[in-house]
Amino acid sequence: MTVPTITELDLEALALLTPDLNFEDQERRSVLLENGSRDINAAPGSGKTTVLAAKLLMLARNWESKCRGVCVLSHTNVARDEIQKRLGGSVEGSRLLAYPHFIGTIHAFVNHFLALPYLRSNGLEVGVIDNDVFSRKALAMAAKNRTLRTYMEKNASVAPMVAGLIFRGADLEVASEFGALPKEGSKTRPIIQGIKGDLTLEGVYRHADMFAFAEQLLVASPQIRALLSQRFPIVFIDEMQDTSWEQERLLQLIFDETVIIQRFGDINQRILGSSEGAQNLTFPRANALPISTSKRFGPAIAQIVASAQMSGVPVTGDGVDQHAPMLMVYSTERVGQVIEAFGAEVIDRFDAEALSEGSVKALCARKQGDAAKSVAGRTLLDYWPAIA
Repeated sequence: MTVPTITELDLEALALLTPDLNFEDQERRSVLLENGSRDINAAPGSGKTTVLAAKLLMLARNWESKCRGVCVLSHTNVARDEIQKRLGGSVEGSRLLAYPHFIGTIHAFVNHFLALPYLRSNGLEVGVIDNDVFSRKALAMAAKNRTLRTYMEKNASVAPMVAGLIFRGADLEVASEFGALPKEGSKTRPIIQGIKGDLTLEGVYRHADMFAFAEQLLVASPQIRALLSQRFPIVFIDEMQDTSWEQERLLQLIFDETVIIQRFGDINQRILGSSEGAQNLTFPRANALPISTSKRFGPAIAQIVASAQMSGVPVTGDGVDQHAPMLMVYSTERVGQVIEAFGAEVIDRFDAEALSEGSVKALCARKQGDAAKSVAGRTLLDYWPAIA
């Protein structure tokens, strides 16, 4: 089967199917007409997901195979839901919401096609795949061991390490998402490894474990790569900037060079900059197509964003400048006053009607940390202690 080629005629049909959307600019037309493997680096508010959904809609109109499908992978359930909602609004788009197509998160794809079938075929129980459940059970088991309990009491970094125990790589090495295990030959290392083994027998896993089982299956049965590549001749990945190196590396193992892969994202909105292996990430490649016009920003904000962006074509703004950009600067000892000051600025800038139409949010990278070691202002609790 040949993947349908999107042509100018398809764009004309798209204009009739989506009269409320405008894809007349050259950047968006270039993305829609791209039929090979390519990265798309899109500015904030550029309508990236709308463009992707439009492309999927055109493919759906011309898709003929009943056993080979389009694969759309996202980083989050929110992105997946948005794509499904857009496609579900039309008869043509709804075709992609069922077999043989797949729209879901990277984790869901790995679980469905690789990890879960592999575990069950090997007689391993799968009870729950949940990081929080695993953490609670691991810490409860650790607390029952006198040696490990003493170790945790003396060293604050041990509990997070135990809570984050995972399998890593095709050889299922026991590691942790939050710190290194004790050295080989230490008294506590086999105890910690035993906790991971016991929870595996109970069928309790972390999400990262599924990637290790998937990799083990791909190494043991390399023909599966060809089968998945045949099943999904074209793959779209949304929010690619938030894909970790572990995820990207596994995707490289899953799909071969015959698959058309188009990756959508914005490197300037990346939130995983400190993740392990980040230096190996390949998005966006040098020949990436840009969508540089933001419909969310006005020219003033776009100019500031462009001056601070990491790479890519400078952002331009098609929106309306309603308020001047604001950057709040404060001393560490006044961190507890920041949210109150921010709230006052919001009330001053927006009337009651505007505030009733949306949410005002304060975000922080972490809810809490090690208070004894962290500098004030690094966690949400520093700004709003009442949230504890």
